[in-house]
Amino acid sequence: MKKILIILFIILLGILFYLEKRVQVLPAEPAPLDMLEEDISEEPQIDSRDTQNIETTGLLQEESDCSIIDNFTSEAPSLRWFTVNDGVMGGRSQGVASVEQGTLVHTGFIDTNGGGFSNVSARLPKGVLVGYNRVKIRLNTYGRGYSISFDDARYRGVSHQAPIPIGPLDSWHEVFINFDQTVPTIFSRRVNSKPFLASTIDELSLSLGDGMDGPFRMEVDWIKACR
Repeated sequence: MKKILIILFIILLGILFYLEKRVQVLPAEPAPLDMLEEDISEEPQIDSRDTQNIETTGLLQEESDCSIIDNFTSEAPSLRWFTVNDGVMGGRSQGVASVEQGTLVHTGFIDTNGGGFSNVSARLPKGVLVGYNRVKIRLNTYGRGYSISFDDARYRGVSHQAPIPIGPLDSWHEVFINFDQTVPTIFSRRVNSKPFLASTIDELSLSLGDGMDGPFRMEVDWIKACR
């Protein structure tokens, strides 16, 4: 009997030794992705100096998902671009727009002592954004903080606005602006209004009002509507 107990004890030790070699410490389960993403719902402003905010994943899309709104050449219908400066509010900023060698150029200076903005705008053909959910723009803002606005024909003075991410100084870059990320505004102040509706958008504007005095220059290579 004693001999049998000794044999069982030896077998038990062998089993424990085997299990000790097999057991591994598992790493902690990673947090869900939605917990790792930064919550920006309460802070919609994009840091104008953070080039990492530029969305680039969509650049892998096939171009068949986009259509040209304007590329400032004879290859596509060109829109009629015009400027609106803060002189309409008694300001002293100046800005002009021109098309030079297939590029839309917006130049001038900003004076924040009264108004402090300059826009370059164009009326859009009816329904040009229907069936799309964002625009794609190739541009160079030379480090200035522009925004994009879509005028809503349903309401007088209401436009759906979003900041344009800024690329490196004096550098061309491509950005996406999603329609569902815009907010309704009047003179850049948020208002209560119905959300973006592509069929009611009749004007597009690129606006500079970043609170910085001095000269500015922006160049746009093309603007596309994309899915």
